[in-house]
Formats: sequence, structure tokens, C-alpha cells
Amino acid sequence: MKLCFLELFEDGSAASESGGWVSAAVLVTDAQTRPLEFRVTDHVHVDAVQQALYGASFDEHLYGTVLTAPLLEALRESPDVILVRDQSLLALHGLAPLPVLWIGRDESDSANSQNGGGFVVGIRGDDDELLHARSRLGECVVGRDLLEPFERIATALERVRVDGAQVSPGA
Repeated sequence: MKLCFLELFEDGSAASESGGWVSAAVLVTDAQTRPLEFRVTDHVHVDAVQQALYGASFDEHLYGTVLTAPLLEALRESPDVILVRDQSLLALHGLAPLPVLWIGRDESDSANSQNGGGFVVGIRGDDDELLHARSRLGECVVGRDLLEPFERIATALERVRVDGAQVSPGA
């Protein structure tokens, strides 16, 4: 099973009147969370005029059409599922060509306390595709920390920002 970890990054003022920027990154891994492909978008400027014109559909447009769709289309690898940390990104299910699952930490799972706790996998909806993807994910990644790849994405982007390192398209 190939996993696609999707993460969004903002400059902190993206939701303010003056606007800001937002970008997205994906890390495709195998079931052992070894990297197969990494991609990142350019920064997309967000301003109050765009937010006003799009209204309630702004987030769907920005995160789905502007950021996520081009990233997924550019992938050379073919992931089986998209994993997100931000629950609002569950709205991408139906817009993205893959099932979208939310990953969170279950702090009450004492059996896995050495790994920071177990995991909660959330979905929006109850269609067979989502239920099957959630079940398959649970079978494939036993003992893996599914939040750790999100940390790798942030670290890689920080290295690019600080060092000016280049991100190779298929890396």
C-alpha cells in the first residue's frame, strides 16, 4: 500500500485582511513509510478580495483546486490513500481521486505509549471506499507512527527554506 501524506503550510497571516501565503506538500511512502516521492507547491498568495469573491467555497477552491489537484496530478507514484492531519481537509474526499483519511493520536492508548500512543483514523462519510481504505491502512501499518512522516515534510521544507536546498521533482 502506498501512502500519500498531505500537509498545508501558511505564513500565519493567510486568514488576515492583508492576506498572506499558503502552500502544500505531499510525501508518498510505502507501507513502511519509506519515502518514494516528495512534492511541494509554490506559495500561493491569499488576499481578502479572493476570500470575499469565493465566500464559503474559498477553502475548497484553494485547498482542492489550486493546491491539492496539481500536486496529485504531478505524482509519478500512484498512492492508494491520502492521509491528512487537518480535519478540514477531509472535505477533499470526493474532490481528490483517492480516499482521504484523517490521522490523529490516541493519547489514551497505553499499549502503544512508547510510540506516543495509538492512532485514530477518521473519515467523512461512510461509503465503502473509505471504510475499505481505513481497514486496509490499519492492516498495513501496524507498529508505525503515522504522524512522523508529517514531521519529515516540515523538516524537509525548513531545510529548503533555510539552506536554499533544491527539491528534486521525484525525490
